[in-house]
Amino acid sequence: MELGRVTAVRTAALTTFLAIGAALVAPGSATAASDPTDGGLWYLTRTGVADAHERSTGEGITIAVIDGPVNPAAPDLVGANLVVRPSFCIAADGVPAETSTGPDAEHATGTAALLVGTGAGAGGEPGVRGVAPGATVLSYSVTPLGWYEDDPDAPNCIGVHGPNNLRPIADSIDDAVAQGADIISMAYGGIWDSDIGSAVARAYAAGAIIVAAPQNDGGVAYPALGNGVVMVEMADLDANLVSPTTRHDYLAVVAPGVEFRWPSSEQPGWTAYERAQGTSMATPWTAGVLALAWSQHPDATGNQMIQALIRNTTIDNPDLEHHDQWGYGPVDVAKLMAADPTQYPDENPFLRPLGEMNGTPSTDEILAVAGEGEPTPSPSAEPTDAPSPTPSARADGGQAEADGVPVLPIALGVGGLLVVGGVATVLIRRRTTHPAEPVRRDP
Repeated sequence: MELGRVTAVRTAALTTFLAIGAALVAPGSATAASDPTDGGLWYLTRTGVADAHERSTGEGITIAVIDGPVNPAAPDLVGANLVVRPSFCIAADGVPAETSTGPDAEHATGTAALLVGTGAGAGGEPGVRGVAPGATVLSYSVTPLGWYEDDPDAPNCIGVHGPNNLRPIADSIDDAVAQGADIISMAYGGIWDSDIGSAVARAYAAGAIIVAAPQNDGGVAYPALGNGVVMVEMADLDANLVSPTTRHDYLAVVAPGVEFRWPSSEQPGWTAYERAQGTSMATPWTAGVLALAWSQHPDATGNQMIQALIRNTTIDNPDLEHHDQWGYGPVDVAKLMAADPTQYPDENPFLRPLGEMNGTPSTDEILAVAGEGEPTPSPSAEPTDAPSPTPSARADGGQAEADGVPVLPIALGVGGLLVVGGVATVLIRRRTTHPAEPVRRDP
């Protein structure tokens, strides 16, 4: 399994196809029946997203993507609502790291296209179409050219303010908030420190949602481990979990994550496409779906949107029981779009209870930044012990069977359930409904 760069299945067609399950996908056409992936666009056409576009395309919502360098000249991003923000990282040779046309840009470019891609395509092939094409994506690179080399211990980046390779992540979060980001998508695994934790607390105080990916090997690292973060696991076309799967008390939801059409840098001009899978696909897909729903209810808070997400899954779960492998269930686009999020509590359900060793940022710091309490000094400013940074995308995997993963999450009223309780109530101020216009940069 290659973890150094976006890992994808580079085939024009699949040799075998999976049957369509009822939990994540909607009925399709006869053509779709012969190719359940719809050419790699099933995440849009067979999940209810295309139908949702009749009501919303995410207008007025800003999504910050904190990832690697992006290629704004990729065919599906030309003319898209993409804003490349100045990177707080520089490469070892001093070259700014916010854009690239090499393979190191595939991860961020694919993520941006998944969110706001035009679907223009290239070389006679259809392109990547965005889940929320009316939203605005802010792209932040926190990796230098060379992050995707074989050295797994390569630093995230060299900060423009000094050798600290973590500070640029905090700076990116702060800038995203200043630019009016409503949702921050972080599909990678790495390490955090107190600077990043404080930036996350400020993001929550501003009303932003952070959506993050667990590792594809079943482990959980930061940012998915971050306090209050929406952690998203991946499922296949049958709505089955893909082994090895994540088990965690604070897993939020399950979302499509296999057979995604993805831009490739293999041909000049990025005129080729590949198939990709991983939590790196499930995470921005979920961010895009949140944008669709939030655009309909701009007065809802970030906390209420999270509540709407977990209360409107494919599972009938009125008591909000939590499963450590399914979270609150697979995302249900139609139910989420039909729900009024303002009816739900203005509380982040993924904050750790007070009094626990509850990670970065601590709940009391979040409360303090929100004006609801006093901060407790962090015991250490050292980075949190976690795996080295790796993007969360993979090409291998399969239906989880041997470890007892349920095939379809029909109900959660069975044994082995975990209920997340005792979560601190935090009232975060409403997001700014008219954020400052971001400054666009030339490609």
